[in-house]
Amino acid sequence: MTLTTSPSLSDPVHDRRRAGVNHLAFAVDEAAEVDATMADAESHGWRPVYHDRYPHAGGPDHYAGWLENSAGFKAEIVADLSPAPAA
Repeated sequence: MTLTTSPSLSDPVHDRRRAGVNHLAFAVDEAAEVDATMADAESHGWRPVYHDRYPHAGGPDHYAGWLENSAGFKAEIVADLSPAPAA
């Protein structure tokens, strides 16, 4: 996926609190995938945020990891922990 913005509609520095994209969230199937992504993130230039509340920064029923890069962009990796539908 690529996001582009017209130079006339953006600032040179990203501020997630302004109008526009706050963060991107990516859904994964299992909590282990969140844990693996978080463990590997720093080697790819992303640092964990809200790590003191990991993996429940979004609440007790929300299993997710939050990351931020050097430009201030945030990504959330969320495990879908909903029960599987009955067969």
